[in-house]
Amino acid sequence: MELKKIKIIVIFTLISLITAGIVHSIYTKQTLEITEGEKLLPKFKNYANNVTDLQLQGGGIIFTIKKAKYGEWKLIERGSYPVSRKRVEKLFSQIAKAELIEAKTNNPKLHSFLQLEDPEKKNTTAKRIKLMDQSGLTLSELVIGKLRFNAFGRNKSGTYVRLAGDTQTWLAYPAIQFELLVSDWVDPYFFKITADEITSITLIPPDGQIIKIVSEVANNSLPSDETDKDNKEYTGNELKKPKFRFINIPEGKKLKERINAFEIVRVLETLELKDVRKSKIIKDKENSSVFTASIETNNSLLLKLNLLKSENSDYWLSAEIIKNGNDLEYANKLRKELEGWHFKIANWSADQFFIHKKDIFEDVSSNISK
Repeated sequence: MELKKIKIIVIFTLISLITAGIVHSIYTKQTLEITEGEKLLPKFKNYANNVTDLQLQGGGIIFTIKKAKYGEWKLIERGSYPVSRKRVEKLFSQIAKAELIEAKTNNPKLHSFLQLEDPEKKNTTAKRIKLMDQSGLTLSELVIGKLRFNAFGRNKSGTYVRLAGDTQTWLAYPAIQFELLVSDWVDPYFFKITADEITSITLIPPDGQIIKIVSEVANNSLPSDETDKDNKEYTGNELKKPKFRFINIPEGKKLKERINAFEIVRVLETLELKDVRKSKIIKDKENSSVFTASIETNNSLLLKLNLLKSENSDYWLSAEIIKNGNDLEYANKLRKELEGWHFKIANWSADQFFIHKKDIFEDVSSNISK
């Protein structure tokens, strides 16, 4: 029996050594065909201005980012929605600066350990960057793998990379980072109207029980000093928040504890898109379950928001300018940015802004101090 136990221990030891050897081979230099410190793409700066198409791929997702006139970039898979120019420039800067610091494995069977396997596979963790010119010619193609945090010191991370078609892998610095998420490539803050600009909001849920919120400053009805205490933002200068109140509280009802009109209005300032799609404006008659909100600003602009819940419980928001107000240029700017699009927003944002009366009011007789 003792001999059998010894044999088992020996076998497990051998397996451990083999596994350690595989891992060691991945994270250790195997060849120095390219001098350490050489640029990942030595000639990139020479043709960077010729790149008009950027294709990103990984995990079954493809993003095609195309350069339009005036240097604007568009996300083709999302109806040519505008891409952040700064985000593209950031990626190009990372590519231009990246140097090949340390050679790693050249064994394709080990590429997955560095997330450098074939990026065209559906369940891959590898990501591909393809840079093309106006004629469709591929100028460069890279496979981007795992991020190695603090590889070269604090806040100096590297990325495992390889050239497409080449089995040799490298640890490059500085890191090349991006996500195949719409919110990583467009400005996620698509709603540019701030609480300071808003004079009133009318919420119209599917049940028709309207909720009205107004700016107290706009309506010359400043709160008392006691109420004002709840509306201060205690920074170094004790800056005051904009003040809002509900004006159609049902008879026999009162606001629930901790319900604050400003906090509902402020949700608009924090709206972030998770996805976007090209679409027509949703009309009330097309879908009776649409939750709408009318927003009026201090320059008399009137904007209508339409919220629709999809079959998979995602919330999509669209916008329509109803009245231009006193600043036509501003109205047209908003119209260009908002109309004709559906913006996917976080469920919590939708739930906090598009509220029902039962969410904020309770019977006057209710015992608050339960």
